[in-house]
Amino acid sequence: MTVTIGSLIRDRAWILNDFLGHLLDETFPRAQTALYFLINDSKDESEAILRSFKRAHDSEYLRIDIEVMNLGTVKDERRTPIRLQVIESLVTLRNRMLQAMDTDWLLNVDSDILLEPGSIESLLRTGKEIVSGLINNADPRVAYHPNIYDLKLISPYREFPTTRPFQVNVTGALILYSRKACKTVEFRYSPLGEDVGFCRNARAAGFEIWCEPGVTAYHARCRDLYEKERAGK
Repeated sequence: MTVTIGSLIRDRAWILNDFLGHLLDETFPRAQTALYFLINDSKDESEAILRSFKRAHDSEYLRIDIEVMNLGTVKDERRTPIRLQVIESLVTLRNRMLQAMDTDWLLNVDSDILLEPGSIESLLRTGKEIVSGLINNADPRVAYHPNIYDLKLISPYREFPTTRPFQVNVTGALILYSRKACKTVEFRYSPLGEDVGFCRNARAAGFEIWCEPGVTAYHARCRDLYEKERAGK
């Protein structure tokens, strides 16, 4: 069984070494793991960091691929209309990742997510063709995870099972896809985000979308902001 860990990379020098360190800590065999990094419109040292990582570890992995695909996209400021332009670019980039994937599974993980050891094996054990982990976007004390959505309201689930996988309508940030899902479903534009477009396509194609609550992580930037706030900075 082989798995590709795929990530989009844009101006991630602030977190990239930490992100790569967590990939090295993953317990799934490196010889069965391909790494795919798609650099897009990056202006910092991200590519140099990735090239150095590849030189140091390429022989340990099934493969490490670094691709550059610059679309001239404006920097994401999380506000309309800039955000809508960014989503259009993300659709193109994520579909390119699906096209490049040639392993049994693809773990699509955002490059500011710090993967915990054993995450791949835990997701695989569910037997689901599309399954996410839980990502807390803000305060670690919050008891729900905003990447798990109800499609009717696009609002976060506040109560969910904690000891078994549960079905969701929309998710993102840390998702394992089967090869069948990758070759059947594409990302598409939605003003709510490209993940919403993908999940709608997946459900229309007959796929179920699941979440494994035993796999957890934080968005690093949100975690850092919380720690600074806690420290009174």
